[in-house]
Amino acid sequence: LKFFIMKKLGILCFFILCIWVSAQNNEEVYFGSYTFDKKVAQKVMVSDAKVREQPSYKSNKIDSLQIGDAVNITNITTHTHSAGLREAPWYEISYKKNNQLKKGYIWGGNLALEHQKKNGVEFLFGAVGTVSKDGGAYKQVKMEVLALENNKVIDKHNFLVDNLHFTSMEILNNKGLSGIKSVIRVENSGEACGIPTNTQYLLWNGKKFFPLDLLMNVGDAGVFYHSEEYIFPSDKGGVKSKIIMKMEEAEFDEDDNEKETPINQKTDEKTFIWDGKTLSQILKLK
Repeated sequence: LKFFIMKKLGILCFFILCIWVSAQNNEEVYFGSYTFDKKVAQKVMVSDAKVREQPSYKSNKIDSLQIGDAVNITNITTHTHSAGLREAPWYEISYKKNNQLKKGYIWGGNLALEHQKKNGVEFLFGAVGTVSKDGGAYKQVKMEVLALENNKVIDKHNFLVDNLHFTSMEILNNKGLSGIKSVIRVENSGEACGIPTNTQYLLWNGKKFFPLDLLMNVGDAGVFYHSEEYIFPSDKGGVKSKIIMKMEEAEFDEDDNEKETPINQKTDEKTFIWDGKTLSQILKLK
Protein backbone atom coordinates (compact mmCIF):
# COMPACT_ATOMS: atom_id res chain seq x y z
CA LEU A 1 0.00 0.00 0.00
CA LYS A 2 2.85 2.35 0.90
CA PHE A 3 4.40 1.79 -2.55
CA PHE A 4 1.19 2.73 -4.37
CA ILE A 5 0.58 5.83 -2.25
CA MET A 6 4.09 7.00 -3.07
CA LYS A 7 3.59 6.12 -6.72
CA LYS A 8 0.34 8.09 -6.96
CA LEU A 9 2.04 11.06 -5.35
CA GLY A 10 4.89 10.67 -7.82
CA ILE A 11 2.50 10.72 -10.79
CA LEU A 12 0.76 13.81 -9.36
CA CYS A 13 4.14 15.53 -8.93
CA PHE A 14 5.03 14.61 -12.52
CA PHE A 15 1.96 16.40 -13.90
CA ILE A 16 2.62 19.38 -11.65
CA LEU A 17 6.19 19.45 -12.98
CA CYS A 18 4.94 19.43 -16.59
CA ILE A 19 2.62 22.37 -15.86
CA TRP A 20 5.41 24.25 -14.08
CA VAL A 21 7.82 23.74 -16.97
CA SER A 22 5.24 25.03 -19.43
CA ALA A 23 4.69 28.10 -17.28
CA GLN A 24 8.41 28.78 -17.13
CA ASN A 25 9.11 28.57 -20.85
CA ASN A 26 10.49 32.09 -20.90
CA GLU A 27 13.38 30.99 -18.70
CA GLU A 28 13.90 27.35 -19.65
CA VAL A 29 14.24 25.31 -22.79
CA TYR A 30 12.57 21.92 -22.68
CA PHE A 31 13.21 18.85 -24.77
CA GLY A 32 12.68 15.56 -22.94
CA SER A 33 15.68 14.92 -20.71
CA TYR A 34 17.54 17.93 -22.06
CA THR A 35 15.91 20.65 -19.97
CA PHE A 36 18.25 23.53 -19.28
CA ASP A 37 17.87 26.69 -17.25
CA LYS A 38 19.03 29.66 -19.29
CA LYS A 39 20.11 31.47 -16.12
CA VAL A 40 22.66 28.77 -15.24
CA ALA A 41 25.82 28.02 -17.22
CA GLN A 42 25.73 24.48 -18.62
CA LYS A 43 28.73 22.15 -18.78
CA VAL A 44 30.18 20.15 -21.66
CA MET A 45 30.08 16.40 -20.96
CA VAL A 46 32.34 15.01 -23.72
CA SER A 47 35.78 15.63 -25.16
CA ASP A 48 36.12 17.68 -28.35
CA ALA A 49 32.48 18.72 -28.49
CA LYS A 50 32.05 20.47 -31.82
CA VAL A 51 30.74 24.00 -32.07
CA ARG A 52 29.12 24.57 -35.46
CA GLU A 53 28.37 27.62 -37.55
CA GLN A 54 24.77 26.48 -38.01
CA PRO A 55 22.56 23.94 -36.09
CA SER A 56 23.53 20.90 -38.18
CA TYR A 57 26.27 18.26 -38.31
CA LYS A 58 26.72 19.23 -41.95
CA SER A 59 27.58 22.79 -40.95
CA ASN A 60 31.18 23.98 -40.67
CA LYS A 61 32.98 23.34 -37.41
CA ILE A 62 34.14 26.67 -35.96
CA ASP A 63 35.48 25.50 -32.59
CA SER A 64 35.62 22.61 -30.11
CA LEU A 65 35.04 22.48 -26.36
CA GLN A 66 36.29 20.12 -23.67
CA ILE A 67 34.78 18.34 -20.67
CA GLY A 68 33.79 20.85 -18.01
CA ASP A 69 33.79 23.91 -20.29
CA ALA A 70 30.93 26.28 -19.50
CA VAL A 71 28.41 27.52 -22.08
CA ASN A 72 25.38 29.76 -21.87
CA ILE A 73 22.30 28.77 -23.85
CA THR A 74 20.90 31.76 -25.72
CA ASN A 75 18.31 30.01 -27.85
CA ILE A 76 16.76 26.63 -28.62
CA THR A 77 16.45 25.70 -32.29
CA THR A 78 13.91 23.56 -34.10
CA HIS A 79 16.73 21.37 -35.42
CA THR A 80 17.26 18.06 -33.62
CA HIS A 81 19.68 15.18 -33.94
CA SER A 82 19.43 11.53 -32.87
CA ALA A 83 22.40 9.38 -31.86
CA GLY A 84 21.35 5.91 -30.81
CA LEU A 85 18.77 6.25 -28.03
CA ARG A 86 19.61 9.90 -27.43
CA GLU A 87 17.73 12.71 -29.14
CA ALA A 88 18.32 16.38 -28.46
CA PRO A 89 17.99 19.73 -30.17
CA TRP A 90 20.75 22.05 -31.27
CA TYR A 91 21.30 25.04 -29.02
CA GLU A 92 22.65 28.45 -29.81
CA ILE A 93 25.33 29.17 -27.23
CA SER A 94 27.79 31.81 -26.08
CA TYR A 95 31.00 31.05 -24.21
CA LYS A 96 34.39 32.47 -23.33
CA LYS A 97 37.60 31.08 -24.74
CA ASN A 98 41.05 32.71 -24.65
CA ASN A 99 39.41 35.74 -23.04
CA GLN A 100 37.13 36.17 -26.05
CA LEU A 101 33.34 35.89 -26.15
CA LYS A 102 32.31 33.44 -28.86
CA LYS A 103 29.06 32.14 -30.30
CA GLY A 104 27.91 29.08 -32.20
CA TYR A 105 25.71 25.99 -32.03
CA ILE A 106 26.15 22.80 -30.02
CA TRP A 107 24.17 19.56 -29.97
CA GLY A 108 22.36 19.16 -26.63
CA GLY A 109 23.53 15.55 -26.29
CA ASN A 110 27.05 16.83 -25.65
CA LEU A 111 25.98 18.70 -22.51
CA ALA A 112 25.77 17.38 -18.95
CA LEU A 113 22.23 16.80 -17.75
CA GLU A 114 23.20 17.64 -14.15
CA HIS A 115 26.20 19.35 -12.58
CA GLN A 116 27.10 20.38 -9.03
CA LYS A 117 30.23 21.50 -7.22
CA LYS A 118 31.40 20.77 -3.69
CA ASN A 119 34.75 21.30 -1.94
CA GLY A 120 36.47 22.27 -5.18
CA VAL A 121 35.31 19.16 -7.06
CA GLU A 122 32.73 19.39 -9.83
CA PHE A 123 30.44 16.45 -10.53
CA LEU A 124 28.84 16.03 -13.95
CA PHE A 125 26.09 13.54 -14.81
CA GLY A 126 24.84 12.80 -18.28
CA ALA A 127 24.32 10.38 -21.16
CA VAL A 128 27.38 9.72 -23.29
CA GLY A 129 26.30 7.07 -25.78
CA THR A 130 24.27 4.04 -26.77
CA VAL A 131 25.48 0.48 -26.21
CA SER A 132 24.22 -2.28 -28.51
CA LYS A 133 23.73 -5.84 -27.29
CA ASP A 134 22.73 -9.13 -28.89
CA GLY A 135 23.94 -8.06 -32.31
CA GLY A 136 22.18 -4.72 -32.15
CA ALA A 137 18.77 -6.14 -31.25
CA TYR A 138 18.90 -4.62 -27.77
CA LYS A 139 20.18 -1.16 -26.89
CA GLN A 140 20.86 0.72 -23.68
CA VAL A 141 21.89 4.27 -22.82
CA LYS A 142 25.32 4.71 -21.26
CA MET A 143 25.11 7.12 -18.32
CA GLU A 144 28.25 8.59 -16.80
CA VAL A 145 29.25 10.45 -13.65
CA LEU A 146 32.46 12.50 -13.80
CA ALA A 147 34.50 14.09 -11.02
CA LEU A 148 36.55 17.09 -12.16
CA GLU A 149 39.20 19.11 -10.39
CA ASN A 150 40.50 22.21 -12.19
CA ASN A 151 38.59 20.98 -15.26
CA LYS A 152 40.51 17.69 -15.30
CA VAL A 153 38.72 14.34 -14.88
CA ILE A 154 40.03 12.62 -11.75
CA ASP A 155 37.55 9.72 -11.78
CA LYS A 156 34.42 8.51 -13.53
CA HIS A 157 31.78 5.81 -13.31
CA ASN A 158 29.26 4.66 -15.91
CA PHE A 159 26.20 2.44 -15.90
CA LEU A 160 23.53 1.37 -18.38
CA VAL A 161 19.80 2.14 -18.44
CA ASP A 162 17.12 1.04 -20.86
CA ASN A 163 15.79 4.50 -21.69
CA LEU A 164 16.73 8.11 -21.03
CA HIS A 165 14.13 9.93 -18.95
CA PHE A 166 14.22 12.57 -16.22
CA THR A 167 17.54 12.81 -14.38
CA SER A 168 18.59 14.14 -11.01
CA MET A 169 21.73 14.36 -8.88
CA GLU A 170 22.25 14.94 -5.16
CA ILE A 171 25.45 15.35 -3.17
CA LEU A 172 24.68 13.86 0.25
CA ASN A 173 26.69 13.75 3.47
CA ASN A 174 29.01 10.81 4.16
CA LYS A 175 26.18 8.75 5.72
CA GLY A 176 28.41 7.85 8.65
CA LEU A 177 31.04 6.13 6.50
CA SER A 178 34.64 6.54 7.65
CA GLY A 179 36.96 8.05 5.03
CA ILE A 180 34.06 9.12 2.79
CA LYS A 181 33.52 12.82 2.10
CA SER A 182 30.19 12.59 0.27
CA VAL A 183 27.72 10.11 -1.16
CA ILE A 184 26.67 11.00 -4.71
CA ARG A 185 23.16 9.94 -5.71
CA VAL A 186 22.16 10.08 -9.40
CA GLU A 187 18.90 8.90 -10.86
CA ASN A 188 17.24 8.24 -14.19
CA SER A 189 13.53 8.31 -13.43
CA GLY A 190 11.01 6.40 -15.53
CA GLU A 191 8.07 8.57 -14.36
CA ALA A 192 5.50 6.09 -15.72
CA CYS A 193 3.95 2.71 -14.98
CA GLY A 194 6.10 -0.20 -16.08
CA ILE A 195 9.15 1.96 -16.82
CA PRO A 196 11.99 1.43 -14.32
CA THR A 197 13.70 4.13 -12.29
CA ASN A 198 17.42 3.47 -11.83
CA THR A 199 19.35 5.00 -8.95
CA GLN A 200 23.13 4.90 -8.56
CA TYR A 201 24.90 5.60 -5.26
CA LEU A 202 28.61 6.43 -5.35
CA LEU A 203 30.80 6.70 -2.27
CA TRP A 204 33.29 9.53 -2.81
CA ASN A 205 36.53 9.71 -0.80
CA GLY A 206 37.79 12.89 -2.46
CA LYS A 207 39.73 11.11 -5.21
CA LYS A 208 37.79 8.00 -6.19
CA PHE A 209 34.26 6.64 -6.64
CA PHE A 210 33.18 3.43 -4.91
CA PRO A 211 29.91 2.40 -6.61
CA LEU A 212 27.19 0.40 -4.91
CA ASP A 213 24.96 -1.87 -6.99
CA LEU A 214 22.55 -0.04 -9.28
CA LEU A 215 19.03 0.15 -7.82
CA MET A 216 15.88 -0.47 -9.84
CA ASN A 217 12.33 0.46 -8.87
CA VAL A 218 9.43 -0.35 -11.16
CA GLY A 219 5.73 -1.01 -10.82
CA ASP A 220 2.31 -0.97 -12.43
CA ALA A 221 -0.56 0.06 -10.15
CA GLY A 222 -2.72 -2.90 -9.21
CA VAL A 223 -0.48 -5.36 -11.06
CA PHE A 224 3.04 -5.61 -9.56
CA TYR A 225 5.95 -3.75 -8.06
CA HIS A 226 9.68 -4.27 -7.51
CA SER A 227 11.45 -1.93 -5.11
CA GLU A 228 15.07 -1.57 -3.97
CA GLU A 229 16.65 0.80 -1.44
CA TYR A 230 19.81 1.29 0.60
CA ILE A 231 19.92 1.61 4.37
CA PHE A 232 23.06 3.37 5.53
CA PRO A 233 24.56 3.38 9.03
CA SER A 234 23.81 6.23 11.39
CA ASP A 235 26.02 9.31 11.36
CA LYS A 236 28.00 7.61 14.16
CA GLY A 237 29.00 4.63 12.04
CA GLY A 238 32.22 2.86 12.96
CA VAL A 239 35.32 2.02 10.94
CA LYS A 240 33.58 -1.05 9.50
CA SER A 241 30.11 -0.04 8.41
CA LYS A 242 27.30 -2.13 6.98
CA ILE A 243 25.24 -0.88 4.07
CA ILE A 244 22.07 -2.90 3.54
CA MET A 245 20.37 -3.19 0.16
CA LYS A 246 16.73 -4.17 0.70
CA MET A 247 14.63 -5.62 -2.11
CA GLU A 248 10.91 -6.29 -2.20
CA GLU A 249 8.57 -7.41 -4.96
CA ALA A 250 4.98 -8.54 -5.22
CA GLU A 251 2.14 -9.18 -7.57
CA PHE A 252 -1.46 -8.14 -6.99
CA ASP A 253 -4.74 -9.88 -7.61
CA GLU A 254 -6.29 -7.88 -10.44
CA ASP A 255 -9.77 -8.89 -9.20
CA ASP A 256 -9.04 -7.39 -5.78
CA ASN A 257 -7.87 -3.90 -6.72
CA GLU A 258 -9.77 -2.15 -3.91
CA LYS A 259 -7.91 -4.02 -1.17
CA GLU A 260 -4.60 -3.93 -3.05
CA THR A 261 -3.62 -7.17 -1.33
CA PRO A 262 -0.19 -8.40 -2.50
CA ILE A 263 0.34 -12.00 -3.57
CA ASN A 264 3.64 -13.77 -4.23
CA GLN A 265 5.37 -11.18 -2.05
CA LYS A 266 9.12 -11.66 -1.70
CA THR A 267 11.84 -9.86 0.23
CA ASP A 268 15.61 -10.17 0.11
CA GLU A 269 18.69 -8.16 1.02
CA LYS A 270 22.39 -7.75 0.32
CA THR A 271 24.99 -6.57 2.80
CA PHE A 272 28.00 -4.46 1.84
CA ILE A 273 30.91 -3.66 4.13
CA TRP A 274 32.84 -0.39 3.95
CA ASP A 275 36.08 -0.63 5.99
CA GLY A 276 37.31 2.90 5.35
CA LYS A 277 39.25 2.00 2.21
CA THR A 278 37.43 -0.76 0.32
CA LEU A 279 33.86 -1.80 -0.42
CA SER A 280 32.96 -5.48 -0.36
CA GLN A 281 29.82 -7.60 -0.38
CA ILE A 282 29.02 -10.29 2.17
CA LEU A 283 28.02 -13.39 0.27
CA LYS A 284 25.17 -15.44 1.65
CA LEU A 285 25.78 -19.09 2.45
CA LYS A 286 23.66 -21.44 0.39
